[in-house]
Amino acid sequence: ADMQLSLHFSLYELTATANESLQEENRTLTDDQITKLSALAQQGEKIRDIVGLPVTVHSGYRCDALNGVIPGSSSTSQHPRCEALDLAVQGQTVDDTFNKLLAAAKAGSFTFGQLIIEEAVRSYGVVRWVHCSTIGTLDPSKVGQVMTMNAGVDGVTHYTLIDHLSF
Repeated sequence: ADMQLSLHFSLYELTATANESLQEENRTLTDDQITKLSALAQQGEKIRDIVGLPVTVHSGYRCDALNGVIPGSSSTSQHPRCEALDLAVQGQTVDDTFNKLLAAAKAGSFTFGQLIIEEAVRSYGVVRWVHCSTIGTLDPSKVGQVMTMNAGVDGVTHYTLIDHLSF
């Protein structure tokens, strides 16, 4: 059953997928996963506060089966660990959202595991979004990484480190 994890984010919102064949499996969660998704929802609330507008979650939690069929997704992704959001903000460009979150982090009012502006070529065109993870179980050497990601038509994903903040 759906439940509110925070003021603006529900369990179903953080576990939604367009892959209908894996939707039920993606919502079969342990109590520990629900607790971690509640923490992820709080990260979403912080993001919403910083950008000052509603946040649309494109991808939150991904079960291993779902993560395995997402083009460009990594086996080390924080999505299966309930620790990452792929998002966009209504009424704001992806670049503006990314820059506001980065500015808040540099000002000391926001922490994250990784902050990535992502771009991928899909059959229907080029899509862009912001990936923001919690620190969670992330390798400590990766905490604070600010990057760009480009997933090309060739299926190869390229990351470029543009900053590395200390938290």
